Amino acid sequence: MEPEVPSVRLAGLMHRYDGLVRSIVFQTLGRHPDGEDVIQEVWTKAFERSTSLRDTSRVGSWLARIAHSTAIDTTRRTSRRRHLMQSELPDLDAWAVGGTVDEEVDWNRREIAEGLDAAIETLPPTERRIVRLHYYHSCPCERIGRYEGVSYATVRWRLARARQSLRVRLESE
Repeated sequence: MEPEVPSVRLAGLMHRYDGLVRSIVFQTLGRHPDGEDVIQEVWTKAFERSTSLRDTSRVGSWLARIAHSTAIDTTRRTSRRRHLMQSELPDLDAWAVGGTVDEEVDWNRREIAEGLDAAIETLPPTERRIVRLHYYHSCPCERIGRYEGVSYATVRWRLARARQSLRVRLESE
């Protein structure tokens, strides 16, 4: 008897559990524009992690956990991105009523961004790369770990160390 090809097995899982995955993703995200992308990411993760599934009778709960975690990660990423974008926006209310954006506030934001960029440049190359991938490109830690050839925990530890270094450097200026 020939062993089952993983892609054939995954196609069967997708057919059987697609409704469950979609339900969990959209319940977690609501009407999120990236919902379909998140579902695709869930199936990609499932394929990549298929060797970690020991008990095949628990496929549904295993996929549900992946779907929920991926949707939560997406929510956090978009929330962080939205917060960063809003902090960089000028005061639109003042502009709408014919006022001007406070140039001093705008100047301060630019100054902070330049200081942060300069501080990031002082990080060791590996930490600098991880910070840029995670915060500028919204790359998940797991994907960064695969790219760097290190574990998820190592990526999280390096991010924490980089944040601490940046905090110390920026507070001293």
